[in-house]
Amino acid sequence: MAPIEIPRYLWTREKLIDELFLHLARISEIVTNENGEKIAVRKYYPLATELERWIPIARPPPEFIVDKSDFNDRLRKELLDEITSDDARQDVLKEAVGRIFENLNFERHHLSIARNLKVRLECAKTRLHSFF
Repeated sequence: MAPIEIPRYLWTREKLIDELFLHLARISEIVTNENGEKIAVRKYYPLATELERWIPIARPPPEFIVDKSDFNDRLRKELLDEITSDDARQDVLKEAVGRIFENLNFERHHLSIARNLKVRLECAKTRLHSFF
């Protein structure tokens, strides 16, 4: 008798938002501080800290850039392959990234950032500038 094959399940929208937020919140990169020491810092929290003052007032608001190469295989499949609508993908990205802003300042996020937040997916190789 052949083994029973259990089909792979798709994540719900909320599961995808949760997993994407947790994944982005955990990503670290190594930087060199002013003393020449290499330290690990969260990758997306400094970006959110820099952008949170500009998103409410700049027109057009700056985009929060997420690097596609930071995604694991499951996130890449769920976000890039399973969601075919650009609007639906943008909604998921905004919800997940919005939670980073929520962690920094709950009121500011809900009163002035959430309505103006734009998220763009990029590959690291195409990004030519930094906000820092």
